[in-house]
Amino acid sequence: MVLKTYQATQDWVNDVRDFTDLTGRRFADQTDALFTKGGQYISFTHIPTGTEIRFKAFLKSFNDTYRQQWTPTSGYGRMDDIQTYKGTSRNIQIAFDVPAASIQESKTNMQKISTFAQMMYPVFDGALGGQTIKSAPFVKVKFMNWAQSDSGGLLGTLSGFSFAPNLAVGVFQTAANKTSEGNTQKKSTIYPKMFSISTSLKVMHETELGWKKTVKIGNPEARISRTTTTFHAYEDTSFEPQTKTFPYGEKTRLRIHMATDKTQIKDGKTNNELLKRNQGRITAAQKNWTNFGVLPLKK
Repeated sequence: MVLKTYQATQDWVNDVRDFTDLTGRRFADQTDALFTKGGQYISFTHIPTGTEIRFKAFLKSFNDTYRQQWTPTSGYGRMDDIQTYKGTSRNIQIAFDVPAASIQESKTNMQKISTFAQMMYPVFDGALGGQTIKSAPFVKVKFMNWAQSDSGGLLGTLSGFSFAPNLAVGVFQTAANKTSEGNTQKKSTIYPKMFSISTSLKVMHETELGWKKTVKIGNPEARISRTTTTFHAYEDTSFEPQTKTFPYGEKTRLRIHMATDKTQIKDGKTNNELLKRNQGRITAAQKNWTNFGVLPLKK
């Protein structure tokens, strides 16, 4: 096996492994370059231990489901229920193949799937027979920009997983032999050339989601009488996502702006600041006041 390397980053697609199959024919495996340099892999991280495994991203299916939860309440004389919002959940179902170009890669894949099975269990504390659960088996799942967050992968809980060797493709087999120590016999072992994994992740959100409201007050206008002064201004209301890169890494630019008619500024702190800042101009306007005065002000 020869691993070719190139200095230029753009040549990573040509970074391949050369193999010789059982018949003596040579072939090249480019999937390693996609895996190591193209980032095309699915990773699972066991939160309690920090153990991480990565599989090449031979996706069969990827379903990202968002489900809103509402509680209906009926009322007397109402044709439609009153709907009370409870929350929004996210669930990802993923299935992918794990192929092997050689018996060495097949052994590595079996080691990975064995580690994945061990990641389904928690961390225990104490001696056998008196053990208690110390950490639950939370995981983080990452697949390029489809399953990601600002902290890396998506935190959540797995439903378990299904391991299904593809028997139509066949297996690699190691021959039985005798070890040098004790003349003990080693059993023959089979390794699938390809197997499938399917699992689902219930996502636990780590960032603030939804929309936030921002109200911006335009340049105020003072309406002055002999004894009182009130301030009026346009209020521009905008709504924007709290996490702009949720969920697929692309920045969301959508904003909704609504401009209202001029309304009286009723915030006491803002009014006091405007009065203090413009007291001289207001006093002069009141001296020259005849019937009703309107004085535009700058912030």
